[in-house]
Amino acid sequence: MIFEQGVYRLNVDVERTGAFYEAEPGITCDCAGCRNFATLSERMPERIAGFLRRFGLDPMKPAEMSAVYAPDRHSVFYDGWYHICGRILEGTDPMEQVGPKQWKTKEEYFLPLDDNGGTVLFQAKRDLLSAGFPEPVMQVNVMCV
Repeated sequence: MIFEQGVYRLNVDVERTGAFYEAEPGITCDCAGCRNFATLSERMPERIAGFLRRFGLDPMKPAEMSAVYAPDRHSVFYDGWYHICGRILEGTDPMEQVGPKQWKTKEEYFLPLDDNGGTVLFQAKRDLLSAGFPEPVMQVNVMCV
């Protein structure tokens, strides 16, 4: 499937991605953040969950997810990522070096998903890739409240 939105043009193998996630056990960490995400992911806004499923992903099975209090201290900010079988054809470098050891994400790489600040970005860099994940592979980072 070719996906084009914003700065991105992706070639995604939805079937291979879906087959991998179907066999994955999902969240096995028992920390408070992961337990909270597992509980809340069942009520993930459909706009975000549907976007992830479009690529063959299981929204309840991130490669990594972190949870911190949002600046308002009344909600939790989630930041995590999933892996997708496929290639980034355009939009491959979302990070800009702004200091010797400092990086920031270029604004044009964020794709908004909802009115509450939910966004995603795609990158070729892969963190915590599961053993046996089929190549080629890219990463989608998800940020939401």
